[in-house]
Amino acid sequence: MDILTIILFFVYLLGFGYTMTSLLKLKIVDKWESFFMILGIGLGVILIVSVFFNFVRIPLDWRIFLSIGLIYPLIKFIVSIKNKPIHLDQFKFKFKPNLKIKKSHLIMFTLLIIFGATFFMYYTGATAYPYLENADPWSHANGAQYISLEKTAYDPPREILDRHNDQLTYLDPYPPAYDILMALLYQTNDSINWTLKFFNALIISLSIIFFFFFARNFIGSSNKALFATFILAAIPCYLSHFIWAHSLIPALFFVSMYCLEKIDENKKWMCPAALTIASIAVSQPTQPIKIGFLLLIYFVIKSILAKKFLRWSFISIVAGYVISFIWWGNMLTKYKGASGIAQALGLGGFKIAETSGSSSLFSRILSMFPPDVGSATRAYTFGDFFFAQHNNMINNPIGVGIFISILLVIGVLSSLIFYKKTFRNKNYWLPVTIGWFIFTFLGVNSMTFNLPVGLIAFRFWMLLAIPISLLAAEGYWLIKNSLKKVGIPIIIVLLVVVSGVVLTSAHQKYSANTAIWPTYGYFGGGNPQVAFEYAEWFATLPKGTSVFTYSDRNHLMAGFDAFSCTWCEDIIENTRDQCIMGLNNEELYSFLKRNKYEYLLAGIGDLKYLTPDCGDEEQVNKKFQERINGFVSSPSFQPIYQKENLYVVFKIV
Repeated sequence: MDILTIILFFVYLLGFGYTMTSLLKLKIVDKWESFFMILGIGLGVILIVSVFFNFVRIPLDWRIFLSIGLIYPLIKFIVSIKNKPIHLDQFKFKFKPNLKIKKSHLIMFTLLIIFGATFFMYYTGATAYPYLENADPWSHANGAQYISLEKTAYDPPREILDRHNDQLTYLDPYPPAYDILMALLYQTNDSINWTLKFFNALIISLSIIFFFFFARNFIGSSNKALFATFILAAIPCYLSHFIWAHSLIPALFFVSMYCLEKIDENKKWMCPAALTIASIAVSQPTQPIKIGFLLLIYFVIKSILAKKFLRWSFISIVAGYVISFIWWGNMLTKYKGASGIAQALGLGGFKIAETSGSSSLFSRILSMFPPDVGSATRAYTFGDFFFAQHNNMINNPIGVGIFISILLVIGVLSSLIFYKKTFRNKNYWLPVTIGWFIFTFLGVNSMTFNLPVGLIAFRFWMLLAIPISLLAAEGYWLIKNSLKKVGIPIIIVLLVVVSGVVLTSAHQKYSANTAIWPTYGYFGGGNPQVAFEYAEWFATLPKGTSVFTYSDRNHLMAGFDAFSCTWCEDIIENTRDQCIMGLNNEELYSFLKRNKYEYLLAGIGDLKYLTPDCGDEEQVNKKFQERINGFVSSPSFQPIYQKENLYVVFKIV
C-alpha cells in the first residue's frame, strides 16, 4: 500500500473540487457534506479536465495536475494569512470535552461504518488473489501503463495498430477518463496491480457516501436517506469489485444529481453539474446513454410537477453532453462517424442499419440497439430477482434478495395507492424514482419481455439498484409507521428488517465479492490455480521488468507489474502481421534484444493463442515443442524458471 498515492488522490480531488466550489462561491453548510461532496465534485472536474488536457496535448503528468489543483487553495490560504495574521496564541490547545452526541453524529457514524464495511469487502475480495480478473482489468492495466509513460490517452496511429488484435482495448476511441485517473495515481507508485485494486474499490465505496448526500437532498430526510444507503450497500446487483470504467458511473451520477438538486438554491450549481455529467460521458461509451435517460426522466417529471420549465437543470444536462464532445467530436472525425467508432470499439451488436430509403430515421435508430446485445445479456426469471445467490456474475452481479424485494413492492404499491400524496410537487422524488425504476427494470429485461430495443441489459443491474434502494426505503417507512401505530417499538422493526436484509442480500453479496474469481483465458482457460502459479514467478521480479510472452499476450504483463511495450511499432510489426513462429531463434533473439526484453515466457497459455494463426492444434503443438527445445539448447536463451506442464521462463542473455 502506497500512502503517498492515497494522500495525493484526496489532494487532487479536494483541490479541484474546492477550486470549483470556492470560485463560484457555492456554500454547503454541513461540514461532512461539504468535505465529501467537494471530493465528489473534484472527481468529476479532474476527469473532464484531464480529457481536455489530452485534447490540447498537455502532458498527463501527475505533477501538472497536483500544481493546478493546489494553485487556488494556496493563493486563498496566503491571502487569508495576509488579511488576518496568525499569532502563536491561536495554536494553544484548549481541551474542552463535549460529550453531547447529536442525531447527526449518529447518522454520520453509521454512514462511515457502511462505507468502511463496503470498502473492506471490495478491497479484501480484490486482493484475495495476486492476478486481475477476466479480460477487462488486464486491458485497463495496460491502458493505464501506456498513459503513465506516454502522457497521452490517444492511441498510436491506426495504421500501426491492427484493431482486431489491438491490446489497448480501452483507449481511443474508448473514452479514457478511467484509465487517465489510474495512470495519474500509478505515476507515484510502482504497482499498477495495487493501484487498480485499491482505487477501484475506493471509488465504488465512496459512491455509497455520495449517494447518501444526494438522497438526503433528493428525499429531504436524513433517516430515510441513510436507510436507502444501507440498502444500496447491501443489494447484490449494485457493483462488484470488478475493475472496469463502469465503476465511475454511479459515483459520478450521484454527484451530478446532487448538483442538479442544489440548482434550486443557487443556479451557479449548474457549472459543477455540467462538468460532472460531461465526465460521465467521457468515462464509458454506453452507460452515458442510460444516464442521459435517467437525467431526462428527472428533468421532465420535476418540471411537470413544478409547473415550470427548469431551464437551468436543462442547460446543465445539455451542456454536460456538449462538453463531452472534447473527446467524442474528435473521435467522430477520426473514425469517420458513429459506425466507425462502434466498429473500432468492437461493439459488434450495434450497427448503423442498412435499410431502404423508405425506412424512417426512427426505425433505423431502433435497429441499432437490438435487445440481445451484451456478453451476459439473457432473459431473467423471478428467481433471479427475488433470491440472491452466493455465486454471481463477477462484472455486473444480478439479484435483489427477499427482504429488499418485499420492501420494494410495498414502496411501489404505497406510492401508487397514495398517488395524490406521491404526485405533489414537494414529493417529486417519488415519481422520479418510479420513472427510474420503470426505465431500468425494462432495460434489464429487454430479452425477458422481447422488447424491440435494448442497451446491454445485464449492465442495467447497477442502475436498477438505485431506484430499488430509494423505493425500498419508502416501503420500510410505511411498515415502520404502520407497526408503530399498533404499539410495536421501532427498534424491533428496524432490527428485524436489517437482519433480514443482511441474511438475504448482504451475506450473499459479501460471499460473491470475497470469493476467488476466475481470470483471463491465457491462464489455463481462466483457471485461478494456474494464474496463482504464474503470479509466483512474477512476484520474484523487480517492478517494471520487461517480459515477452511467446504468443504476444503482452497486455497481461502490466497486470503483474511487469512491462511490455504493446504500442511500440517494431513490436507490433513483428508480432501481429505474422505468426510469431515464423521468426527463427536468431530472428526472435535479435527482436527481443533490440526491444530490451529481459525474459521470454512460454507456456500452455501460448498454445491457445497460437492456434489457428500458426496452424491447427497438432501443428502448433509440434512446432511449439520444437521451438522450446531450440530455446533450451540455444546459448541466447537461458532457462531459469519452470512450472511443470505450465510454463518455462528464459533469460535473454
